[in-house]
Amino acid sequence: SSASNIYYHSENHTSEEEFIFIVDLKDTNLNSDVIHKSMLLELRESNDNPVVPVLDISQQKLFYNLYSNKEAVIDASASLSNSSLYVGQNVDLTVITDFSQQKIANTTVIDTNYYDKRLGIKLSLYDSDGELVNGASMLGTAFVYQGVRYYPRQDGTVRFNIAESVANVSSKITIDATTSSLATGDYKLVIDTFGSSDGIYYGLVSSKSIEKDIRIINDLFGLKVNLDNNDVLIDKDTGMGVDENDYLDFQIQYSSGLTSPNIRVSMYRRTYTDVYLYDYELVDFQDYVKTELVTTSQSKMYMVNEAPLARFQYIVSLKEHLKTGTYQIRFNLFDGDNFVGYVSKYIIIE
Repeated sequence: SSASNIYYHSENHTSEEEFIFIVDLKDTNLNSDVIHKSMLLELRESNDNPVVPVLDISQQKLFYNLYSNKEAVIDASASLSNSSLYVGQNVDLTVITDFSQQKIANTTVIDTNYYDKRLGIKLSLYDSDGELVNGASMLGTAFVYQGVRYYPRQDGTVRFNIAESVANVSSKITIDATTSSLATGDYKLVIDTFGSSDGIYYGLVSSKSIEKDIRIINDLFGLKVNLDNNDVLIDKDTGMGVDENDYLDFQIQYSSGLTSPNIRVSMYRRTYTDVYLYDYELVDFQDYVKTELVTTSQSKMYMVNEAPLARFQYIVSLKEHLKTGTYQIRFNLFDGDNFVGYVSKYIIIE
């Protein structure tokens, strides 16, 4: 073939060929370091005569050192974008692996155990009793990594490969609970990292195990806001509605099993960049009302009620000389500082 002709020398009828020898010392029982040893290889014919002898200059390059108890370490850390996961929403899990090999006198000791290994991860969820949550209880829960969705196995664990080799890697994994059947409660998410031939299975012990506390909330909430039709159409000059009042009177109904519920309000205006699009941008509600609003840690979002009852009223008085447009007033439900959901009412200023 054409490839063979590259190495074949027709003038003396010889071929060049390169051999790579790998000496596997994995099964040796080293209890101490083996330093500055040499290894010589010669190609001999059947008469035991050297065909390709090892030259002196090559001998100097064949020294090696073997080190005992100098294994590489796969360390890892993990963080959650939110320690509370509301069923119907997602949270991001970031796992950072740090593959470090030991050094002796500024020389890196190569751990050949990881030469042909892939970096893998196993995720397990344990309930407040310390029991592993099985696959049936996690129905509808998915773990998304680089666009691929992974689902819990029958035992509840999720395993997948995060890198083709063992290395320093930052992995963002989305826990998708959009259709999850997980029950409300406190859980521990256990993250195991490891190096193995397929990056999916490993032996009895992982390289690193991390625990993260996470609270699952699967409580339906009710939030309803009513606004009189006379308050929907607002005069831009006077700030008054059809009934000649300058206030917006919101009647709010609420119910949920949240631990620290609170309701906040924000305002959005239609952008009008395209007549066929209905995009809205956040504006400052305080710029439109005389009422002094209660600020929160979030910009342009104001507190309505920190401990909402089943029914309550929220009234604000509008300013004069308002900017025309279609506006969306959102009432946002939070559990502490964790966003749960919102409902909205629309007004038109013209």
